[in-house]
Amino acid sequence: MFFRRLNIHIALHLTLLLGIAMFLMNAVMITVSQRVLIRAETVKGERFLSALAQYSRMSAAARENAGPLLNEFLGAAGVSLALVLDRDGNPVYTVGDPPETRGHE
Repeated sequence: MFFRRLNIHIALHLTLLLGIAMFLMNAVMITVSQRVLIRAETVKGERFLSALAQYSRMSAAARENAGPLLNEFLGAAGVSLALVLDRDGNPVYTVGDPPETRGHE
């Protein structure tokens, strides 16, 4: 009788410890995944700023030739919509189709 209660007691404790371990591993995996995703988004933003800086240094004629390439590069980087304004609020560069204008051509 004593051994049966002891086995149940041990099994309950092992089950409880296994559940806690699974929860803690899940929390660690979520934290690590969040860091990786944030880093990937940061790299994507840095690429966008680098491409935009190179684009802004080009002459007007070179910008016309580089515009489609820049749009393709930004699309591959996952940038679906971007609007860059100068200090006065004038658009300097746009890529993508704003949601409020889709289907209203």
